[in-house]
Amino acid sequence: MIRAAYVIRIAKATLDVTRIRFRNLAGTSGRLDAACRCVISTLRNEKGSPRSYVKVYLVIDKGDVVLLDPNRIMLEELPISEVKMARMLLKLYDKGADVLPRRGLLNLVKDLRHEGYNVVLVHERGENWMKCLSKILSESKEGIAFILGGPYGIPREEEERLMSLNIPMISLGERRYLSSYCIAVLNFLLQGGEEFVRQVSCSI
Repeated sequence: MIRAAYVIRIAKATLDVTRIRFRNLAGTSGRLDAACRCVISTLRNEKGSPRSYVKVYLVIDKGDVVLLDPNRIMLEELPISEVKMARMLLKLYDKGADVLPRRGLLNLVKDLRHEGYNVVLVHERGENWMKCLSKILSESKEGIAFILGGPYGIPREEEERLMSLNIPMISLGERRYLSSYCIAVLNFLLQGGEEFVRQVSCSI
């Protein structure tokens, strides 16, 4: 199984603990609920079992990066509810044990490339995945990292910087889908859909 990473750009307000009420996570957390859905979608499969070959990077504005690596977390302790995941994220961020301070998105991309990951931006303006994903997967023997905008997307300035690094862009459709939905689709393609990707690519 190819190793994979998901890089999700979220806003600082998402981790504003002064506003969060866990009984109303969606309404008080600056969309921490959406970030939690992304993490759960990444680290748990459709049956609820943990995935050991993926990790998540939450990039907070231009600053800190929170790393969630199943190999550094007890797999059986990975939450399956948004509220429990929110509590875990806030605890990790507060302790700083798995926080890469002040790395930001662009530095993280350079780090991932240095580790051998093929970094790809998922964007509605990208190339249709059916035309390019098979080629991208064939070029990602050491691993693949997908960059996704969180609830507030990726700022234009950072998008332009990413494009200047010649990062390929793929699109799952012309509409802007929820990041958690995109992750579910990409996980399918990575875990069980490689042959499906090849068949689709050969038919168009």
